[in-house]
Amino acid sequence: HDPKALGFLKVRLYEDSDPPTRAQAAWALGELGSLEAVEPLEDALAKDRTAAVRREAALALGKLKNMASAAKLIHSCKRDPEVREATLAALGSFPPHVTVPFFIFVLGHNLTASETRSVLDNLRKLTHQDLGPDPAAWKLWWDRNRESIEKAAGVVSPTEPGGRDEKREAPAEKAAEAAPIEV
Repeated sequence: HDPKALGFLKVRLYEDSDPPTRAQAAWALGELGSLEAVEPLEDALAKDRTAAVRREAALALGKLKNMASAAKLIHSCKRDPEVREATLAALGSFPPHVTVPFFIFVLGHNLTASETRSVLDNLRKLTHQDLGPDPAAWKLWWDRNRESIEKAAGVVSPTEPGGRDEKREAPAEKAAEAAPIEV
């Protein structure tokens, strides 16, 4: 990546007074593919006053696929209805062990028809299953398949050396339970 371009875009995202310029800067930071763009994009997702900028920041974070950003995207999805569709799309780029529990969680809440379609599309893409909109069916599937998905992702189980004794939860599950979804 070009350090000058990265610096220029970060300044545009943080300091430009024009919302379309900030939104374009967020998009461009995602296209650069540098993990150095994560912090300014997460800041824009959480703090920018313009929904279009927050949406572009969410989509850019999805392109960067930084695992720590998943929790920020989930938080935004729950708290910011104006960017929910973009955050759902972005979360679809993360591995199943990170996001499937959250997608199952949100199915049981008040989503718009397009948000529900996005969640179901992501679940189908990530799991290669089509269980419809019933969260109970997805929860049952997850309970039966979680261990093998986590093992394939290299997640340490509690019974393996270095594992934990407490209930295992993916970052998405912890974030999902932290606060209700606002409509």
